[in-house]
Formats: sequence, C-alpha cells, structure tokens
Amino acid sequence: MSKELKGTLEEFHDAFVSYKNNVDIITEKYINICQKRIKHLSKNSNSIQFYDSSELLNEKLELNTWKLIQMLNRHCKTDTEPDICYMEDPYISDASFSTQYLQNEELKKVYTVKEWLQDICSQYSIPSVKKDSSFTLGPSSQKLNREQKKLSLEPDTKDQEFDEKISKVIYELIRRGKLEEAIEYCEQCGQPWRGASLRGTLLWADPNYDKEEISDVASGNRNRDLWKSLCFKLANEEKYCSHERAIYSVMSGTVKNALVVCKSWEDYLWVYCNSYLENELSKGFKASARYAVDDNDETDLYLIEDNLIPESTESIFNSLLKNENEKIRKSAAEPFHYIQKMIILNKYKEMIIHFKSQLEESETIIGTPVNTDLLRFFVHFILLLKNSGMSYPEKESEYIIITYINSLIKYKKRTLIAGYASHLTNENQIKSYVSLLKTINEPLHIKKEYIKLAQLFGLDTPSICTVTVNSVLDDIENSFPTEIDSSIYKNISNPITSSDIAKIHTLEWLTFEVSLVKEFFLQSNRLYRYFLGIGKLTAAQELFNFILNINTIQCKLDDNKDDQDIFMSESIAYCGLIDAYNSYVAWKNSLDNKPDDKLAKSLKTLKENEWKSQVIEKTKEAEQLLNTAILLLVNLVKPNEIENQEGLLLLKVINTIIRYPSLFLLIYFIINILCKFHSKESPDAMEGVEYTDQNDLQKRKMIQSIYIPQIFLWLHTIYFETKDIIPENLNKSFDLVNDVASQFCDQFELSNTIEVFLDAIKKSAIYLLDRNPNNVSDISPFIF
Repeated sequence: MSKELKGTLEEFHDAFVSYKNNVDIITEKYINICQKRIKHLSKNSNSIQFYDSSELLNEKLELNTWKLIQMLNRHCKTDTEPDICYMEDPYISDASFSTQYLQNEELKKVYTVKEWLQDICSQYSIPSVKKDSSFTLGPSSQKLNREQKKLSLEPDTKDQEFDEKISKVIYELIRRGKLEEAIEYCEQCGQPWRGASLRGTLLWADPNYDKEEISDVASGNRNRDLWKSLCFKLANEEKYCSHERAIYSVMSGTVKNALVVCKSWEDYLWVYCNSYLENELSKGFKASARYAVDDNDETDLYLIEDNLIPESTESIFNSLLKNENEKIRKSAAEPFHYIQKMIILNKYKEMIIHFKSQLEESETIIGTPVNTDLLRFFVHFILLLKNSGMSYPEKESEYIIITYINSLIKYKKRTLIAGYASHLTNENQIKSYVSLLKTINEPLHIKKEYIKLAQLFGLDTPSICTVTVNSVLDDIENSFPTEIDSSIYKNISNPITSSDIAKIHTLEWLTFEVSLVKEFFLQSNRLYRYFLGIGKLTAAQELFNFILNINTIQCKLDDNKDDQDIFMSESIAYCGLIDAYNSYVAWKNSLDNKPDDKLAKSLKTLKENEWKSQVIEKTKEAEQLLNTAILLLVNLVKPNEIENQEGLLLLKVINTIIRYPSLFLLIYFIINILCKFHSKESPDAMEGVEYTDQNDLQKRKMIQSIYIPQIFLWLHTIYFETKDIIPENLNKSFDLVNDVASQFCDQFELSNTIEVFLDAIKKSAIYLLDRNPNNVSDISPFIF
C-alpha cells in the first residue's frame, strides 16, 4: 500500500470521529479526501496510461458515490408528500403541478439521481465561435442583433459539419443540466431558432395562479406534450446527425436515439432517468386531465412509442445489465457502480450482505487480495447508517468492520483501531483490540498510549488486557514437560532468548489498571511455572527482575486475603527459589576466585584470608536462602506436611529477610503469616492454599520435584566444597541425607536424581571416615 493511501485511511478515520453525527458534513469531508487523492494521482502521473489506471478510476467512482449519498441525504431525507388538493386545482401552472408531483418519494429520488449524474459529469470546454473560424456564420446571422436572434425561428443555410459540431456542444451542455447555457450558445452561434426550440422543454409557469414563487413572469410552454411528440418524430428523422437526434430524444423523454451518443455507464443511466421522469410526469398530467384531447383524431399527435422507456427504477438498472453494448454491461458490474445502483434502489442491506459473502470467499482462496479502498468505503458507509439511526444487517456489518480492522493492523495503522472497534459488540471489541495488542512489541510508555486510546473510545480495557496476555501465553501450556529428564537441568545455565523476553513483557499489559494487579500475579506465576518447568532459570530470573521493577507491585490489592494467598504465596515461593539460585551462583563465583599461587607469600596469605572470609560470608548467605527456598517450595503444594514446623519456617524466613532485604516481596507473606499465626479465629493458620486447578497443581508438583532435589544437591556442593574452610560443613553435607529420607524421597525419585544424591553423600561419608574412623557406626551401610 502506498504512503498516500495510508494517509487516506487516517483522513477517513479522523473525519468520521470528528463529524460522525452529521451526515452532510462527514460526506463533504469524504468528498474532499477523494478529490485530494485524485489530484495527487493525476499530478504525479508520468504517462497517459496512468489516467486510465484502475486506482484512479476507483478513486473517481468512490468520489461519485459519496456525492450520491450526500445528495440523496440532502434532497430525500424529508418525508414530504405531494399536495393532492393543490394539484387538483385546474388553474395552477404545469411547473407548479410538477413541483408537487415530484414530491413523490420514488420520483424525488430519481430526480436527485439525475441531478447527481449531471453534477459528476466531466468538465466540458465549450468551443468558441469566431468570425475567422472555418465554420463561418451566414451573412444574415451576422447582421441580426441579439433580440432579433431570439425571435428568429428560421434556420440559416449552414454547413453540415458545422451543424454537427454545434449539435454536439448543445447535447453535452444539456447532459450536464445546463439548458440555459445551451440556449445561449445557440444564440451566440447565430442559430437562435435552435435556442427557441430548446425553450419548448420549459414547463409553463404563471405567478398569477401559483402559490409558489417559481417565476416572476409567465413563461414556459403551455403545449409541452405536443412539443414533446414533435421532438420524438424529429429524433427518428435519419437526415439529422446523431447528436441532434439525441437532443430531440432527450427532450421527448425517449431512450433509443439518445443512447447512440452515450459513452459511459453514467451517460446511459442519465438518459434512462430522464426518460423515466418525463414519462412519469406526462402520466401525471394526463391523470389530472390537464392535457385532455377531445378529438380522437388528434391523439396521434401526442403519440410517443419507445419500448426502451423504463417502467420503474429497477427496470433502468436491468436494462444496463442486459445492454447490448458489452462495455456498458461490464461497467454496470463494476463494484462502485453496483454500490450506486443498490443505494439508489434502497437495497443497501442486500448490498452489505453480498459484500460480506465476497469477503468470505476471498479468504478461502489463498493469495486473493482484499480491496482496501472498497473495504474502507463499506465500513464508513455502514457507520454512516448506524449513526443516522437507519437499520442495517448487524452481523454482516460486524464481519466487514472486523476485516477492515485486520487490514489496518496489517498495514500498521494501529492508532485507528480503537475508533472502529468501538462500533462492534463487546465480544468483538475485545477480540479485535487483542489482535492489535498482540502485534505491539514496544516500550511500556507506548503500550500505555494504546490503552489510553481504547479507554478514550470506551473499550473494556481490563478484559482486553487480560485476554491479550492469556492469548499470548496460551502456547506455553503445551510446552510444559510431562516428565522430568536431564534436558531440564541442562537448560538451567542457558541464556535467555528474545522469545522469553517478549513473553515476560507481555505482562506489561496488566500494569495499567489497578483492578488487574491480581491478574498480573496470576499470569506471572503462570509464566514462572513455564520457565521453571523447562529449566529456564535465567528466564525466571529475568521475570523476577521485571516484577521488582514494575510499578504494579506497588498498587493496592483488594481486601480478600484468601484470594491474595493463592497468587502471592506462589509468587513468593518462586522469588525465593530465584534468590536461592542467585546466591548459589554468587557462592560458586566466590569460591572459584581463589588467589593465584604465583603471588608472593605475604601477599598470597593476605589475599587468601580475604578470599576465605568472602567464601564464608557467601556460604552462610547461600545456605540460608537455599533452606528457605525448600520450605517455600514445600508450602507451594503440601503445606500440611510442615504443619508442625510453623515456628521454624517463620523464624527462618524472618531471619532471611532481615539478612537479605532484596526479598522484600516476602514481607507481604510474613505479615500474612503473622496475622494468621496470632489470630484466635484462624487456628489453621499454616494450612495453606486450597488449590482447585488440578492442571496448575500438577505443574507445581513438577516444579517441586525438579528443584527441591536440585537445591539439596546445591547445598551438598556448598557444604562439601567448603569443608576445609568451614570444617563443620562436612557433617552438614552428610546430614542432608536425613532431611531427604524423612520428607523428600518422592521428589528425588520423580526427578531421577536419587543416585546422584547418594553418590554425593558417599563422598561425604568417605571424608568423614578419613577424619574420624571411630564414627563408622553412625554411617548407614546402605549409603555404600
């Protein structure tokens, strides 16, 4: 799509948003946009072929369609009916009778269509008539003054080619509704008799009888029907040129001889509309007995026969579809010509349903492009109907608007979506805006602007944000492992991917509404489970940092503590696990940073003392955090199993927070524990959360089985590797077997790590025996 066309999309959007309640103004804005577009296309054309391009043609046809809608709205929106009593007055003039007669809804519409066809007709430059022209005027014509020319009814002797030239100009002016200019042109050409002939079409008006101010003086033709019958006969005279016959055909209200000079669908339609109006008006005159003929012999004088004269508006368009001219038949099937037809016939509901079907068909055929211009037109036409209070097919209209929204998303016209989505049902509003938000991978402040736009147009932003995050994270459900294998542990040290980061930042959509804080934690837990379940501890670490930095954490939660326990305690458990892992990594880095043996003895001693102090500090920190993480993970699924360890858990976690304030998220958990622990109304303070989602429960169990064994292995590594720096740690490394045997055998079996753990314990046992062989009775033989 070109840059200019994208600009057109924005202009249509802005016009509709600004003037949606005023049909006349908004259609005028649409017309101006189309005119601007046509001017741009014409100005930047590099070849004559460009002017015949489909893009330029479509722009012109759309312009004409908006003009049609505007004119129909202006002229046909009032429900006035003909004043029958006034029309029955035999003394009112034909012009006054015609004014009332054309108040009929159908005739008023056709009359408006005729005016529209005259208005949209291309500009026509009238050729000047000069004395030195090859088409010289007769001597008598040159001598006559202006008033004499008006009175002269006799044609001059003229050249046939000159006559045909004048006839063409006259027809083109009449085609554009410029009858007075055509009469004036005849007089300027020295052929006032032509002008006098054209005046015969003017309806008789007389201010002395008419209550309407149609004319200041009596004027027009009192024998207009007789004059029309004479025009009909002249139209069939083959001695006249085609344009002259067409003029008489139009004046008589017939079709056949006028179609010969027609070049376009619009020309054909104008001839048919003119014929329909003239014949309907003649029927009205005859029905009122205004032109009653007493002598039957004179009836032939008024006879007009043309089987192409349309009987109804619908028959006009049927004639165009079945026209023997192939070009006109094809043109009648053009999308915008079809639209114009259906609007004129008041079948816009059928038109909308048909277009929806076409869109569905195009979607089933791979590679079929959607006509964005046509789609844009239909959307704005539908919205025009809606805001005008007119009925329209809602289901099909929704489909069309949604398709347009998808097209705007494709072309990255994202700021336009909210305005159009606001006209959908609530369900489709959410779906459409979710489709948009899923494509946005921008910084937080830009995301916030899209939420503000949605709020501006009254969209349900809490639901939209919730569904967006759910939709983006849906695919992670299938990625969660069903069993624990070695690949999970291999992933622990793998770096975070861009896909992981995108998933994390999806949670930002839940940070713009206070009401979504709970949802934020529920979804962050969901993402934690995914990362931890596949072993992506680095991604879980990134999520941990993201949550620490996001402002949503500081939002006020609701007062339902039970609900808070559900998502906060799980979140705290994961945060404890992440901090424990970080402490283990920090300890390992510290241990590996042993001073170089090549240093001078005095310097080496100093550096080793500093190193040992740092290792001791990191060991204590890691030990504390890893033990706390075990307790939190246990409480994640089976809190009742540590029912008798409430005091121990409380003391350990409080101690951890005091020593390592980075775990500030745990403060909430501790406060909640304190409140329940000391509450007389809550004897089961440490009973924990009753989870109802079995799928989530299985995932939490899986995470427990992955990381509790891993934490014990980390603890053993820490104790065993620091046995020379902290001697008591050797006993601690061996004593881990007691904790595992008493509580965590199931987790080790599920994770297939029992053998690895026993091998580690064997190493501790061997070292213990080396240091104190007398303790052999304290070591179980099953370890070996």
